[in-house]
Amino acid sequence: MVGTDTSKVARVVIRLFGLAAISCAAIFSLPSPSMAVIGGEVDGTDHPFVGAQDNRHCGVGIGSGVLVSPTVFVMSGHGAHFCLDQGISRTRVTFDPVFSDSGTFYEGTIYAHPDYAGAGKANDVGVMVLDTPVVGITPASLPSEGYLDTLGPQGLHGELFITVGYGVQALLGGNNGGGKPTPDRSTRGTRKLIHEQFLSLAGDKIHLQMHEDGSTCLGDSGSPSLFDGTTLIAGLSVGGDSICGNMDEHQRLDTPAVREFLGQFVTP
Repeated sequence: MVGTDTSKVARVVIRLFGLAAISCAAIFSLPSPSMAVIGGEVDGTDHPFVGAQDNRHCGVGIGSGVLVSPTVFVMSGHGAHFCLDQGISRTRVTFDPVFSDSGTFYEGTIYAHPDYAGAGKANDVGVMVLDTPVVGITPASLPSEGYLDTLGPQGLHGELFITVGYGVQALLGGNNGGGKPTPDRSTRGTRKLIHEQFLSLAGDKIHLQMHEDGSTCLGDSGSPSLFDGTTLIAGLSVGGDSICGNMDEHQRLDTPAVREFLGQFVTP
């Protein structure tokens, strides 16, 4: 596991062999697609494998995702369908900390899970296969099949995650400006991170509690949640509550259906 903190590995190993999975009910509201980091900390170059895909030619803005091999970029399924539903299968991605048309881009072809059921629903995952390998960036690590089930809710209790993504980072209106809060799209395009804590497992989703340092909201999707102190991915942000301030839903990348799909593009 590249970049993994030694003490973190020890904790995970203990959980793998010492804790059994127990069932845990989901407490999430219905998901809203296209998530982004609101507030949070500027990431800079701390997580260089998180990138921004350019979907403007598909009628939307930019989306987030994560590099898992030199030529495979994983994104949300609804992020892939933004383009695929327009008959467009090609786009580009940058790993620059700040999105800019003058930045470095990699072009590639988009694919979505064949059993994608909709934004925030089953198999909300897609990939972009890049034409040329990304140089100078070590990819993030995919979890093994059933990894979160092995840990179980008890083993994941209190677990901290870092979610990293691009997109809208502030809201307009609400308490200060009046009216319903709306995304300020002028604030998107900077890679930022927030801290989240485990809430529950629910089918092929993992639910996380957002902390006071930031939250996810409308404007981006595909932001990876990483086990704190590691490059190991737990899931991709695909939905959350309607007010962008409490809960976050992530598509698990360790389910058999997702692993089978990703196995077409990258070695597990």
